[in-house]
Amino acid sequence: MGLRRIVYVSGMNRFPLLPVLLAFACTGTTPEETGGDSAETDADTDSDTDTDTDTDTDVDPNLATVSGTLTLPDGSPADHYRVNVCRDVCRTVASDPTGAFLVEGIDPEVWSFYVLAYGESDYAAPYGPIELGVGETRTVDMQLMPVAGTAPLQVGNPSALGAFGTFTPSTAWADSLGEAVTDITYTDSAGPTQRTTDTINGEAVEGVVYLGEFEAEGEGVLNIARHELAQGTSRNVYIAELPEASGWTLLGTVVSQGEGAMMMGDIPVTHFTAIAVTIPAQ
Repeated sequence: MGLRRIVYVSGMNRFPLLPVLLAFACTGTTPEETGGDSAETDADTDSDTDTDTDTDTDVDPNLATVSGTLTLPDGSPADHYRVNVCRDVCRTVASDPTGAFLVEGIDPEVWSFYVLAYGESDYAAPYGPIELGVGETRTVDMQLMPVAGTAPLQVGNPSALGAFGTFTPSTAWADSLGEAVTDITYTDSAGPTQRTTDTINGEAVEGVVYLGEFEAEGEGVLNIARHELAQGTSRNVYIAELPEASGWTLLGTVVSQGEGAMMMGDIPVTHFTAIAVTIPAQ
């Protein structure tokens, strides 16, 4: 056993601690712990199964929403029609089995609104610019229009558009894919539920004609018939610009020549889209 140094404290008994210190110094081992942690088994089987399901539901209050319901002429829902809200690019949703649709998160600007069928359809696509305000929720309930008729397109020959008037192409026409357009499809709105607006630039909308193929381009002249108007009565004619521009553009003014005559004024048309006839403000 090695030499141990014992420190004595002044004023205390010099010997009572000596047997204890010697006992520990001579053992050479540490007393074995019994019943401590080494004899325990960790029975804790808990595991963290928490799953964070939080989602960010914040909505920018400045963005607009367009919703509504589409119906067919017989009142049945227009199920699975493609609703487009466009400005440079399109926000597109499909109407559900009830004809309802919802387009959210739209910047407050002027957009183009129109409806197309998935595949073939007997209904024209109502079309028109809509101006959305900051945080606005716009409801557009619309009845789709049945196609009124189809007329052949031949350069220099008038194509009759039913009771609406005539269209005379001055150039060949092509669709957005460059394919030749050989006929024109048309329909005339009968009421406000069949168009996107009741006024244009403060002028009451008298009627809207939807022309197809949608987005076809070329050049031609439109002549309008409004046989019930007294001679000298005028009407303004607007065209709905394509989605990149999104707006109504005044094409010109026509004046009635009296009952039974076409209205005077050639209206130039460069796109097949929506043509609106308005009553000039007094």
